[in-house]
Amino acid sequence: MALLALPEVMSAVRLHGPHDLRVEQVPTPGLPGPGQVLIRVAVTGICGSDLHTYKDARIGEVLVQQPLILGHEFGGVVEAAGPDAYDGHDQPLQPETRVAVDPAQPCHRCPMCEQGHPNLCRRLHFCGNYPDGGSLCQWMIMPARSCFPVPDSFSDDDVALLGTFGSGLTYP
Repeated sequence: MALLALPEVMSAVRLHGPHDLRVEQVPTPGLPGPGQVLIRVAVTGICGSDLHTYKDARIGEVLVQQPLILGHEFGGVVEAAGPDAYDGHDQPLQPETRVAVDPAQPCHRCPMCEQGHPNLCRRLHFCGNYPDGGSLCQWMIMPARSCFPVPDSFSDDDVALLGTFGSGLTYP
């Protein structure tokens, strides 16, 4: 992996409580580890769950207990790839690849995941859902398998909308 010069801090939009969003400077994520990629976020959509979380600082029973970066419908460009960074189609993921990102991050090791039901994973992490930070920031570390390359014919706005399709994304 080539050395990447990132600033020490980046801008992020964080929710501190109901109706309390702030643009702040936060530490930039480090370089990706095995199976991970560093994504430069290009676009983030705002959906109903973001609005509910903004309004109430909670979504369902999940209460935001400390500042949280919202956002989970997003796409961007791979800035760096760690060792063994394979995308959602099990292909090597390279820097400068535009990707749509599936915000759901199942463990891939529990019985539900192993039986082909990652949507029922009891250890599921989800971007922008407390305690997992989201994509209203400049850079994110993501599991490479959550990333799906997109054709140049898709605009960044199109890519953000693809997240609503969930896992199993395939593009022409």
